[in-house]
Parts: sequence; C-alpha cells; structure tokens
Amino acid sequence: MDISNLANSNLDREAKRILEEIEYENIIRELSKGESGEGIDKFIENKDFRHARIVISQILERAKNEVWILTDKFNERFYRSLLDDLILFLEKKRKIKILLLENSKENSIISALKYRFPEKLEVRKVPEDLKKKLTLETEGGKLLNFIIDDNNGVRYELLENMNKNITNALVNFGNKSFHKILKLLFEKLWNKSEEVAM
Repeated sequence: MDISNLANSNLDREAKRILEEIEYENIIRELSKGESGEGIDKFIENKDFRHARIVISQILERAKNEVWILTDKFNERFYRSLLDDLILFLEKKRKIKILLLENSKENSIISALKYRFPEKLEVRKVPEDLKKKLTLETEGGKLLNFIIDDNNGVRYELLENMNKNITNALVNFGNKSFHKILKLLFEKLWNKSEEVAM
C-alpha cells in the first residue's frame, strides 16, 4: 500500500468515526427529549468513551436542578473532556453530588470545580465496607458506576476489568422505576458516606 492509499484509508476511517458520532449524538438527543418533552423509555448501549461523553453532556444539559454521580474515581482524563459542560451546569445554579468508591483526594477536576463552586459541588467517599458489599451485590462482583439527573436520565455502567477499561453501560431517559432505584441507592450510600476535602 503506498502512502496516498494509506492516507486516504485513514481519512476514510476518521470520516466514518465522525459520522457515527454525529448519528449517535442525534439518537441520544431524540431519546432524551421525546415527542412530549420527556425522555423515552428505551435502553441503549453506551460502551465507547466518545459516546459516554455525549450521553453525560446530554444528562447535564437536560437536568433541571441536580445530578448525582456514583463513580470509582471520577476519571480526570474523561471528565476533563466534559469540563465546559460541568462549568456551564454549575453556573446555572445547579448542583452536583459525587460519591467516590476510590479515594481521589488529588483529583484536579474535582478540586478546580470545588474551588470555583464550593456551594454547588459536594463530594463524599463511600466507606470500604459498603463498597465491598456493593461490589458483591452487582452482577459478577463488578464495580458499579452511574450518573443520574433529576429528570429520569440514567447512564448505568458495570466495570468488568478496571485495568482494561472494559465496560457494560446502558442509557435510558424515561424509565422512572429504574431511575428511582438508582436514586434511592445513591441516597442510602450518600447518607452513610463522609465528605471528602479537596
């Protein structure tokens, strides 16, 4: 294969990736709004890093007042790509609560947001005994992560292998019972967790 064919092949792959990303974003926007303005109750897969960014950006956009995040460590590389969305969300007098499963005292994204929005961002660490119990109760002992808004939006993820970043993630914008279960779980964990100083 000569250089020009290789360059064209790379351009074709990149163009295809961009078109797939645009199509996925359109699907997410449609599901999150629905015809009545409420989200549609349909589960779709969300495994890709870029697709996860699209979903979380949409959750931040559609939330009315608050977003709740249960995460292993609030991945800096990933959330840095969403920093503008997070700032815009918090500037609108909205709030974010983050529950960490791992100790992340040196997280620069959380520290910067906490410094700029001290009253709008709360961070707590799930106690180790609850983390172990939560991991045992998930399918196959996988680590649970999710983000939910106050408008029935959910991104639910089970980390299978943290070293390889293999995930099984689902998105839904209209299943009220699934949202309610995750919200209740979050509240129970929140009430038993301690604040993390950043």
